[in-house]
Amino acid sequence: MASLAVNLVIILLTGARMPLAIAGFEILALLLLQRRLLLLAASGAGIAAALLFSGALSFLRIIDLTKLGEATDLSHRGLVWPYFEAAFWSSPFIGWGVGAGKVIIPLTSRLDQFLGTNAAHDEYLRIGAEGGMFGLALLIALLALWVRRGSATMAPDQRLMVRLIFIGFAVHSATDNTMIATTSSVFFLWASCIFANAENGTTAAA
Repeated sequence: MASLAVNLVIILLTGARMPLAIAGFEILALLLLQRRLLLLAASGAGIAAALLFSGALSFLRIIDLTKLGEATDLSHRGLVWPYFEAAFWSSPFIGWGVGAGKVIIPLTSRLDQFLGTNAAHDEYLRIGAEGGMFGLALLIALLALWVRRGSATMAPDQRLMVRLIFIGFAVHSATDNTMIATTSSVFFLWASCIFANAENGTTAAA
């Protein structure tokens, strides 16, 4: 719990917006599992909040922008989303196919050159544009079934923790490229190992 509090401060200082939300889910999970950790968690959150609004740290870009009310769109997602929304509504049921984002905002476009990326920064929007409502619903359903099956044999506390982590992942996916970034492979590898370990443990016990 102490390590989580330190990590929360680091996340705030580096300006990582969605890892902060995921850390919140992790704290919630730990509090649900062990109520006596409430005081420590509150202390860590208090320190982090104090640092975020401390005038002495205004030289940090994220803190300065927070005070100006401009820290909600550091990746300029608001400029990208209208293009993906238009593509989605022009083919809402089956989408435009995998990789359509490269056509929705071409690499040669002025917007891509300005931002340095044509990623949607919203996996629901990207997958909706690529696979339509059908593809998006299918992906969500299969992921939910995978998590439900993979965590079914875990101890209740572990099962709660893992499912809350995936809820955090689902929230994260609304404002970031969680499934096309190279770091996503680490997350899914970790989850696969956790599920395999739970299944092997159950098999060995039987």
